[in-house]
Amino acid sequence: MKRLANVSTAVHGTYPTMSALPAILGLAAILWGLLLCGCADISSASRKTDITLQQGGEVVTLASDVNLSLPFGISAEALQRGSKWKLIGTIDSGRVYSAVDGVFVVADSDHHEAYLVVDQNNIVGIYSPFNSAFVSCKPVSPFNVER
Repeated sequence: MKRLANVSTAVHGTYPTMSALPAILGLAAILWGLLLCGCADISSASRKTDITLQQGGEVVTLASDVNLSLPFGISAEALQRGSKWKLIGTIDSGRVYSAVDGVFVVADSDHHEAYLVVDQNNIVGIYSPFNSAFVSCKPVSPFNVER
C-alpha cells in the first residue's frame, strides 16, 4: 500500500498551502499590471493636433473593405465597402473624414469615436476628437473611393 501512496504523490504533486495564497495572488496582480501597462491606448500612442473644420465637404463611398493596422492595444472595426465618408476638415497629417451613416469606433481601454485621416489616397491614421489627437496606421491602407 505504501507504494501506491508514493505513486499518487508523484502523479498529483504537492499543492500550495493556504499560507502561500497571498504571495500567489500578489504575483498575479503584478503580472496583470505589467500586461496592462504594455498595451497602448490612444492617449499614449497619439500626437496632439488641432483640426481645421470645414463646411460642405465632399461625400465619398468606399470601393472596398479596409482593415486598419493600428498600434498594439488599439483596435478598429473593419471599414465596409459601400460606407459613406464626409470630408470635415484637415490636420497636418492629411484630410479628415467622418462616417456619414453611423459612428466609426476605435477601442483601447475604452471606446471612442474616430475619423479617418487620408493623405495621397491612403489612410494614414485616425483622428480622435475625444483626445484631439492623431494616431498613425502602420502600414497605411489604400483609400479607394467612388465619388
